[in-house]
Amino acid sequence: MLELWKKILKMLGFKSALLNSDKIETNVQFNQDYNKIDDVNVIAMVAKKIAMLTFTDSEININGNNLRADYMRNKLTKLWKTKTKKIITNMLGNGGVFVFPYVNSNGLYFSIVSQNKVSINKVVDDTITSITMLVDSIKVGSNRYYKWQSYNLDLTNQIASIEYLVTNEHGIPTQIEQWSDLQNHYITGVKEPLFAYFKLDVDARNENNYYGVPFTFGSNKTIQRIIETLKQIDVEFKNKEVKIFADERMFNKDSITSTLFKKLRNIDNSKSLMEIFSPDIRDSNFYNKLENQFKILEKELSVSQGVFSTVENNNVTATEIKLKNLETYAVLNDIRGIVEDGFASLKYSSDVFLNYFNLVPMGEYDININWSYLLVENSSETWTQLIQALNARVVSRQEIRNWLYPQESKFDSDKAIELIDKTESNIDRFIGL
Repeated sequence: MLELWKKILKMLGFKSALLNSDKIETNVQFNQDYNKIDDVNVIAMVAKKIAMLTFTDSEININGNNLRADYMRNKLTKLWKTKTKKIITNMLGNGGVFVFPYVNSNGLYFSIVSQNKVSINKVVDDTITSITMLVDSIKVGSNRYYKWQSYNLDLTNQIASIEYLVTNEHGIPTQIEQWSDLQNHYITGVKEPLFAYFKLDVDARNENNYYGVPFTFGSNKTIQRIIETLKQIDVEFKNKEVKIFADERMFNKDSITSTLFKKLRNIDNSKSLMEIFSPDIRDSNFYNKLENQFKILEKELSVSQGVFSTVENNNVTATEIKLKNLETYAVLNDIRGIVEDGFASLKYSSDVFLNYFNLVPMGEYDININWSYLLVENSSETWTQLIQALNARVVSRQEIRNWLYPQESKFDSDKAIELIDKTESNIDRFIGL
């Protein structure tokens, strides 16, 4: 597959990308490690746990009062609820994931593509100006065909191009009936890439940081040790089946099979020889070893103790628990920043496509993501602080209501407060206050 990539990049004239084609092979390996399902997969386990901590109990709000805002509220809210956790998990496991807005006869949609299927061809001042993506492959008869898509951005002239290429398995351009309706697009007035790249900000220990690396990058040895320990525990359980050790002279010998055997009976001839068998299988050593390995992994990943290891929180105050979680919160905060930047890119690129295809009238709207702070926040303390701040007139009732109902838009909060004021005013008049 790498040779095919080289042929395609050479054909398209991307010499710099061709020199870094080994990065594609590295990304393919990242993806294979993340997607393994035939054994214990610590990489996937870590990615799922961190994604869960990042995403759970968080909400997205699209603020605006026009047709464009209504349309994008529907699209982005659906993306948030159905695919965003998958995007975060994919990013953590692979190092990066691309999300492409696209338009078909039914409207605007989003396609999620792992970075192992994308070649970054050119970067200008940290802006990706050219990529090539393997979109799909199909088999027709005995031949396999590949569909490629290139995104190019001319920052000087503000022109974006989206071009397709169909090749056979040897990299030779061809046409097939299944993909005969592909159309290239050239869009003017474009200042940013027409996609979002959710790239994990983990040090790759090299100069070319165009691609992200998995969250567990650099922890391969520790992960391997964890897997080995888990296997040792499994083997230990299997090896601790009932065994009887005795001199062979105590047993009879089968003349046909040469098998040694001994008939065993209980004194009362009723119960089984052993009613209960529960030996100590050195579990403390194995599980202590596993706990220590998980703690080492936590240190390598800069998360708090207890994310993967076991921590006793008996007789620990809420403040102490909050302080212990600060390391994890710092990591989650960085990941959330990547997600916010990604959604800002999706907003821009989606608007470009909606304008280009004239799907929905233009209109202003804002994206507001309300993240959960349960990891470091004590709700009772925060509520007391908000009431004190309200009395000191440094926050508004709308801000307090948004804290209580983060899924509610500013417009809806204003309407709710207005209704409460009106109701209270009517009650006051009714009782003569």
